[in-house]
Amino acid sequence: MNRSSFPYFLLILAFFTLLGSCNKDDGVKPSVADSLDISVLADSFARLDGGDTTLIQVDANGIYSYPITLNLTGKTQASGQILSLYYIEYAIGGSDTIRDLNESNSNNTPLRVRTGASAIYPVGLDLALSQMNEGDEFAFLIPSELGYGDIVFPPGFASLIPSNATLYFRVRLVLIENESEILTQEQTAINQFIIDGELNDTSVVPVDFVERFANGMIFKRLTQDTLRPFPFIGDSVAVEYTAMSLDSTITYDTKPAANPFRYEFGVSETIPGFDQGIGNMRLGEQALFVLPSSVAYGPSAQVFPDYIKQEIFELKIIPEYVLSVKPYQVMVFRARILEIY
Repeated sequence: MNRSSFPYFLLILAFFTLLGSCNKDDGVKPSVADSLDISVLADSFARLDGGDTTLIQVDANGIYSYPITLNLTGKTQASGQILSLYYIEYAIGGSDTIRDLNESNSNNTPLRVRTGASAIYPVGLDLALSQMNEGDEFAFLIPSELGYGDIVFPPGFASLIPSNATLYFRVRLVLIENESEILTQEQTAINQFIIDGELNDTSVVPVDFVERFANGMIFKRLTQDTLRPFPFIGDSVAVEYTAMSLDSTITYDTKPAANPFRYEFGVSETIPGFDQGIGNMRLGEQALFVLPSSVAYGPSAQVFPDYIKQEIFELKIIPEYVLSVKPYQVMVFRARILEIY
């Protein structure tokens, strides 16, 4: 689905026609957020999207939905809650206009998100997606209190998402998966990483063969020091590392020796796979470990639209790692223990 296939000019025309009919009594056009009857708007959008207006529903949260395409035999979310989808998003409010917020799927790759895990923002979309089957295409109208509410975004973004804006989403759900299916895919990719990097050829990458752990992560020692200690639970450690994507095209984070990452080992201060990798190393050793998402950042979080992530983080709505780590990312760490104290 791309924006060129969406009848955007018809939507604008219908929307302003609707506004005129809503305000014909006094001739004064108040703001959309104050005056708009969302049920009338839902009917207007359904007609433009080709949805069956007799099937428009509103749930207990005030979210309006209507089907554009129903796949009655499609996989349901009872079998998995990891969704791959395409979407178009608009904000409606503030200055009586519709703002096109869509910026996803430009490379024709669906977004992957996890429902029911506080990993989708705005929360109204998380609630709305839960009703879809694989193969469905739906449109949703999300009231502002389940969108971005009365948040005042900084200049540049405030013109895109005004306070108290109703949000419109058109979503096509192409795949539903569960955690075990994701892990299988990640293990296939990790195995290919081992082959491509010749990690089990000690003439190419010295010291040890790759070690595999039951949780799916792999560990490859790059330098060895048999005389120095391992960290014990409760020890403070200083670690230099670089965190990358599996294909090395993205560097998520780096901590150099001059400014290392310091934390208390073994007490859940960091992601479990990182702690496990450090626990397998002696002081001074360097190692490479690859973490499936289940022991890294899992579903992380997805913000709609993606380009407001920094603003959402500064409002303390999402954690900092969401700025760089997408849902279900395999993480590669190259690390060295500098200190144990």
